[in-house]
Amino acid sequence: MAFVGVGAAQHTSLSPIDEYVYIDYLAKVGSQGAVASGEATGEFAREYLDCHGVQYALEPRPEFCGTGVSGTDADYPFGGANTADLYTPIYFAITRVLAQPLMTLGGMDLVAAGRLVGAVWLAAAAVLLAGSLRRLGADRMLSVAAPLLLIGSLPIWWSTTFVTTDATAPVAGAALLYVTVRWAQSGRGAWMLPTIALVATLAKLQNLMAVAACAITLVVLAWRRSLPEAVTTRRVVTVLGSMLILPLIGQGVWSVLRPKLADPLSGAQGITQPLTGDALVREVLKFFGSYTTSGRDPLLFNAPGYLVATVLGWAIVGGILAALVLYGPRVVRRSEVSSVTPDPENARNSLLFALALGVLIVSLLGGPLLVAALWLTGQGYFPLPTRYALSLFPIALAITVTLCARARAGRVLILIGAPVAFVCGLLFVFTGTPLGSGS
Repeated sequence: MAFVGVGAAQHTSLSPIDEYVYIDYLAKVGSQGAVASGEATGEFAREYLDCHGVQYALEPRPEFCGTGVSGTDADYPFGGANTADLYTPIYFAITRVLAQPLMTLGGMDLVAAGRLVGAVWLAAAAVLLAGSLRRLGADRMLSVAAPLLLIGSLPIWWSTTFVTTDATAPVAGAALLYVTVRWAQSGRGAWMLPTIALVATLAKLQNLMAVAACAITLVVLAWRRSLPEAVTTRRVVTVLGSMLILPLIGQGVWSVLRPKLADPLSGAQGITQPLTGDALVREVLKFFGSYTTSGRDPLLFNAPGYLVATVLGWAIVGGILAALVLYGPRVVRRSEVSSVTPDPENARNSLLFALALGVLIVSLLGGPLLVAALWLTGQGYFPLPTRYALSLFPIALAITVTLCARARAGRVLILIGAPVAFVCGLLFVFTGTPLGSGS
């Protein structure tokens, strides 16, 4: 709550990552449920933009602010249209319900309250990450400290201190991680995997990245014979199929049900490009190593912020590669002896290897697959921002923390580094003079 509260209080303008259309959706969700394709943004969003502007993009327009008079459609982004119609109301409805008490009791406006609700999304992700770390073998102290690396990071600042559907990504990744680890260890809760996969992708299609990583993890575990004996091959196929098919069905149903206008505004964003083979190739390496720098360019922030994001990012990449090297061969040898029940330590090694392989494969191939999914759902092709892989961040972080927990030096590093990273993010990392600018 402190991280989001301090971060949100610093904002004097709208986020350039579509917050303008998101606050319009948030304002309308209570009365109309969803926004229609090509629907004009309402008076609330337009006046807020006129009074506050958009960070790095549009200055405030005092000639319209507080006058009750707005400009024409052409004076606003996307020709005055709300381009968030592709989203279901899940994020906006939950955020609006949680924001209402803050508005009623705290006297906040809708935007301030909606931004503070980001603390709830972030807290859920942190708790689920801590639970996953405990199951992966980290002790209680480390499991409490390590999520501070998530909380105080650059992409979390962007995704939870503004009104944005990106707030669902860390929760989706952490939830899928937890239920995947739980099922792989105990064989219980299989129904939760397809359920969370469906809800997560309905909230934001890009959360499919975490779904795919966890699905690959289960495939690897089944192939290595590292799942509990009670989990049959038929059960694995059923769970995997439903994890991957239900999100696609959900998107198809929403594309049919979402409201449409007879005479919509164009809402052209000017970012779509032809989908070519070269475009798909360019997306292959887009996400690997970008787990901690997604959002806006980290160079927009000051030197400490850039340093924290870079160091953590390389540590996570190192953790993923180390898990593949250290536990891959060992898992193959042990899993070939199916008559011997694997000890808990080897089971965790197998799980760690499978998670790392899942994250690596999705980081490399998820870009082209996500491009295809966006194109098939009518969103067209555009160069993917790295924040689309944000749901992988909790999974990748868990792999690295679990590895560090197995050595005294690594454990000390996490116990000291996590609070330091959090304090840096809270106090000065995301404020001050950006790199490359004057004083």
